[in-house]
Amino acid sequence: MLLLLAFAQALPPLRSADTPHIMKRTGPPRRVVSPPPSRTTMTEEEEEEDQIFPLDELLDRSSRVTFIRRVYGLLSTSLGLTAIACIACAANPRAISSLLLDPLGQIFLGVCAAVGVAAPLALLAPSLRHDPAISIPIFAAFSFAEAAVLGVACTAFKLQTIVRALAQTAAATLGLTVYAYQPNPNLDLTPFGSVLFASLLVLTVAGILGAVLRIPWMATAYSAFGAVLFSLFIVHDTEKIVGGTHRRHTHLDTRDYVLGAITLYLDIANLFLFLLRLSAAASGAGGGDDDNHHHHF
Repeated sequence: MLLLLAFAQALPPLRSADTPHIMKRTGPPRRVVSPPPSRTTMTEEEEEEDQIFPLDELLDRSSRVTFIRRVYGLLSTSLGLTAIACIACAANPRAISSLLLDPLGQIFLGVCAAVGVAAPLALLAPSLRHDPAISIPIFAAFSFAEAAVLGVACTAFKLQTIVRALAQTAAATLGLTVYAYQPNPNLDLTPFGSVLFASLLVLTVAGILGAVLRIPWMATAYSAFGAVLFSLFIVHDTEKIVGGTHRRHTHLDTRDYVLGAITLYLDIANLFLFLLRLSAAASGAGGGDDDNHHHHF
């Protein structure tokens, strides 16, 4: 239809000499209603709106960049503390073992485990996570608690296995982050959050079965599946943090930088633990069947 209209408009106007068979209409002249004149200028309101939209987009982009810097600033601090704790504990397993034999050491480890679970749950409340005076101390307590728990867990493995797993995790996280920063909507994983959560439930059930059955190949498959799953979680959660025009309905609020840092920390920590199990199983060093892992928040 659009092509026909365009073609009709391109035809030259008919002249009376070219159409002798058309009879002239008699009677009163027909009233011709001319179309409204085309608007060639913008009103003042439209000019203001045209100026406001780019300004809003610029401000949104600026706040998103600030948000990303805060997330990765907190995340790098927490991951650095965890890496130091893991290496220090793996280098001094006897001191950690003697500490755990002490009742105070056991209480300390229990408190750290409780804080590691309670801190992410507390930040589910918007009134807490949007208040820096509350969310930053919660994140600090969470970082120290998780560093202590993961450090103790690393005493079951050799130091070289710990260093290898840390290097693998750093390389994988860097590559996954670069992938998540791609603006192509076809590479977006944010719509698949429910699928990833369902896979996490499957992983949890598989972990329980593996702890009961104690089948070696099942433990290896469990670790491989966990490493792949949390790699996808890193991409998914990074894309929610980065945002973009095609993720406006799924990205995190710019006030949720503490929540974003904790979420990415848990993703990376879980990836590290699963890679650690795989590395230990491949080299035969350390407790490849150790079940000290944390579930994704």
